[in-house]
Amino acid sequence: MVFAMKAQQIRPIIVGPGLIDREKWDRARPEEVALGHLRTNKNFAIYSDALAKLASEEKVPFVNLNKAFREKSGDSWKKLLTDGLHFSGEGYEVFHDELMKAIKAFYPQYHPQNMEYKLKDWRDVLDDGSNIML
Repeated sequence: MVFAMKAQQIRPIIVGPGLIDREKWDRARPEEVALGHLRTNKNFAIYSDALAKLASEEKVPFVNLNKAFREKSGDSWKKLLTDGLHFSGEGYEVFHDELMKAIKAFYPQYHPQNMEYKLKDWRDVLDDGSNIML
């Protein structure tokens, strides 16, 4: 997939998984547990390591959310998840910050600081939208 994207001049960023609060997720999704679909932080770490290796081999950026979640929140990392798997607002902040670091390091021309802003600020748009030029 990465090779195919690069062949089309697409600049990929590989994003690894964060963490999982098994207790909360399993309680919310008993049907998945019954089917044997068990996610673990150990498997998330293994998957994350494999993605990091792929990113290194392909020379593309890797966002290590597994590491970032642990480093940013320490023992209180569960607050980064809403249902045990999906990110909370704080979790998305960590994701955003790590993604911006990767963009700045690998594709600085696409970092928001280096992009021309073409649309008006939403506060300046007229009610009928007539002052928006695309």
